[in-house]
Amino acid sequence: MTDPILLRPHHALCLRFFEGKGYSEEYVNNAWNVLRTLRENGAFTVTAGPDVLCAACPNLGKNGLCRWQEKITRYDADAAEKLGLKDGGTYDFNAFSKTRAKELVPQICTDCEWAYICTKE
Repeated sequence: MTDPILLRPHHALCLRFFEGKGYSEEYVNNAWNVLRTLRENGAFTVTAGPDVLCAACPNLGKNGLCRWQEKITRYDADAAEKLGLKDGGTYDFNAFSKTRAKELVPQICTDCEWAYICTKE
C-alpha cells in the first residue's frame, strides 16, 4: 500500500462520481490518475487546503487559494460534516465509495456546475 493521497473533503465526494469531465485536459488526466491510484491502493487523508486535484486545476491561484475559495470552503465544510470526514483523518476510498454519498450531493453541492453528473441515474 502506498502513502495516502491528500484530498479535500469535497474532492473525496467528487471522485466517487468522476467520469472524465473537468476544467482542463491536465486536470482531467490528473483526476484519472488519482482515481486509479485510489481504487488500487485505497487510502486518502483529508486536508483542509489544496490537494492533489487542486495541483492540476487552472483555478488554483499562486497564493494557494481557489478562484472560488468561498464556495470551495463551504463544500469542504458540508462534505466533512455530512460524511464524517475529519481533517487529517485517513480513510479507505473503496469503503467510502459505498457510502450514501449520492443522496447527499444535492445538500452539499448546491451550486456546483458538475452536480448533474453525481445525481444522474
